[in-house]
Amino acid sequence: MGKWTVACVSISLVFVGCAGGASQAEQPSEANGPAASTVASGAAPPSSASPAHIAASAPPADMVEVSAGPFLRGSVPGVGLEDEHPQRTIELSAFYIDRTEVTQADYARCVDAGKCKAPVCKKDRANDWDPAARATHPVVCIEWEEARGYCAFAGKRLPTEAEWEKAARGTDGRFYPWGNDAPTCERANYYECGKKGTVPVGSYPSGASPFGAHDMAGNVWEWTADFHMAEYYVASPAKDPEGPSAGESKIVRGGAFKYGASELLSAGRTFDDPTVHFEHVGVRCAKSKDGL
Repeated sequence: MGKWTVACVSISLVFVGCAGGASQAEQPSEANGPAASTVASGAAPPSSASPAHIAASAPPADMVEVSAGPFLRGSVPGVGLEDEHPQRTIELSAFYIDRTEVTQADYARCVDAGKCKAPVCKKDRANDWDPAARATHPVVCIEWEEARGYCAFAGKRLPTEAEWEKAARGTDGRFYPWGNDAPTCERANYYECGKKGTVPVGSYPSGASPFGAHDMAGNVWEWTADFHMAEYYVASPAKDPEGPSAGESKIVRGGAFKYGASELLSAGRTFDDPTVHFEHVGVRCAKSKDGL
C-alpha cells in the first residue's frame, strides 16, 4: 500500500491522528480516527419520483443507485494526506454500485464459468479463499485485472475513484459513510476490533452509506478503476473524472480488517501494485445508469 504524508490537526471536537502509511501495512495506526463532531449525519436524499417511475428506474437487486449531481471530493485543509487536496465540488452522472463487496459465492460462479481464475492467497492465509465455507465473505486475493474481469463477467465495471467516494460519503462532505462520529466496532470491521479477518458482507447495517451501500469502511480495501497520481486532484475534470490515463499503481479505497480506524475516512486515498494478490483487498462493481 502506498501513502503520502499525513497532517495532524484538531478541528472543533474532531481529532484526526497521524495515520501510518498503508505501505507499513501490517502496523495499525494508533489513532482511532475523528471523534464525534457537531455535524449531524446526513440522510439519503428523498425521492420525489412517482411509484411508477421508481419501479421503471429501480437499480438491479444487488446494487444501489447514486443520484446524479455534485458532491464534495477530498479532505478539508489540514486533514488527511497530501494527495487528498484540494477538496472540490465534483459533478457525477447517475450510476449504480454494488450494495456490498463481491462475495466469494459471487466470484466462484465466475470461476465455475471459466471466466475468472481462482484467487491465489499466501500460504499462511490459504483458507481466506474458501467459497464453500466463506460464501458470504468478500472475495480477496485477486489482483486488479481479475477484479476488472469479474465485474465484466457480471455485466458491470469497476467504479471510478470519484464514484466510489460519492457512494461512500454522500453529498455533505461527511468523514465516514455513517456521518462524523468516530468509528466503532458496531459500524465497521477494522484492526482495533480484533477480528483478524473478514466478516460476512453487510454485517454492519448501522455503518451503511447515505445511498445504502454497506462495508465502505473496513472489512477489505476495494479496487477502483483509477491509476494513482499524487497531483490528480489539482487538475482533474470537475465532471465525471476518470483518473489519470496511465500510471503504475491503482487506487484502493475503504480500509480493511488489518488496518486501523484512521484508515476508514471516506476521503482517504491509498494505492497499490495491481499485480499483487492481497488478502485484505477485494472489489465491488459499478454500472452507469445509462449503460456500462
